[in-house]
Amino acid sequence: MPSFELLYGNYWFTVNVEDFVIEITNDGSVCALCLSTYESEWILGDAFMRGWYNIHDHTNAKIGFHTLDASVKSKPTESTSTPTETLPYVEVNTTFLIFGIDAVTFLITVSLAVIITGVVVIVVIFCFVEFMTRALRSQTAGKGSKLTAHYKDSGEESISLVILE
Repeated sequence: MPSFELLYGNYWFTVNVEDFVIEITNDGSVCALCLSTYESEWILGDAFMRGWYNIHDHTNAKIGFHTLDASVKSKPTESTSTPTETLPYVEVNTTFLIFGIDAVTFLITVSLAVIITGVVVIVVIFCFVEFMTRALRSQTAGKGSKLTAHYKDSGEESISLVILE
């Protein structure tokens, strides 16, 4: 991306790439654009203000800039004219990526995965309960349940009790 000049309060400011783009990853493969708009105003933000002393005069609704001694920024130059051409339209990709997927697609995919996983778990639990119920019924079908109680007498007799369904 190229540098550009900004006319602010009758002064031209050179805005370098370092003033409006920051690296998100260490290898520089993902960057963020530090320019935004609010209604009809442009917001440059603190990335632009690096390398400047800036003084905010809230009473008089002014802001002043002066370069730091160690800054590589050029000093603002007083304007002798105003721009005669409009800026060209530049399309900027501002999508937010999560694991290389835009945020909306990522959230939809995760939501669907959670729903599908929940349905599968419910079906597996239902099938397991149904299987166990049928297995228990087939073991006791027509046989009844046999409960043996031992009653020991002096003659060591035992009593068996059978409960039928």
